[in-house]
Amino acid sequence: MSRGYGDRVGVRYSARQIEAAIERLAGQLTADLAELNPVVVVLLKGSFMFAADLVRKLDFPLQLEFLAQKSYFGRQSSGVLEQTLNLTGPVRGRHVLVVDDISDTAYSIDQTVSYLKSLGPASLRTCCLLERIRDDAGFSVDYVGIRAEPGFLIGYGLDLDQEWRNLPFIGLLEEPDGA
Repeated sequence: MSRGYGDRVGVRYSARQIEAAIERLAGQLTADLAELNPVVVVLLKGSFMFAADLVRKLDFPLQLEFLAQKSYFGRQSSGVLEQTLNLTGPVRGRHVLVVDDISDTAYSIDQTVSYLKSLGPASLRTCCLLERIRDDAGFSVDYVGIRAEPGFLIGYGLDLDQEWRNLPFIGLLEEPDGA
């Protein structure tokens, strides 16, 4: 490809697969939310590309809000969810859809849902482009684009130390030699 990709990144989910998943999700969300004028809460930074592509396919009124959070350093979760940007508008009494890139440990989305529920929405649903099935997660995402296989994924918003987000596909980052 170009400098930086080399042999370290293999395509796990192509741009075409991502687009098909978004089309399917948009159809499901339209059927379920079109009459509700929802607040779509986008979790930054990872889901920005997914959310942008998704909301452009939703042909009904909605409002956008953003939460920025981080819990990963390198390939490991710190176990602590740090909120770095908060909502600017109210969600009390509103129908809320949380949009995230991936539910892996389900820690981030579970904590986000708990926080948003404390704000009194009329309903709250979750949508992730990717979800890994884990027996210990204890949380289930309402709308899932792709059931993800094991491996450290990057691209299409997903990162490693703030890099690789700009890939137009979701790739599997190989371990560096000697790791």
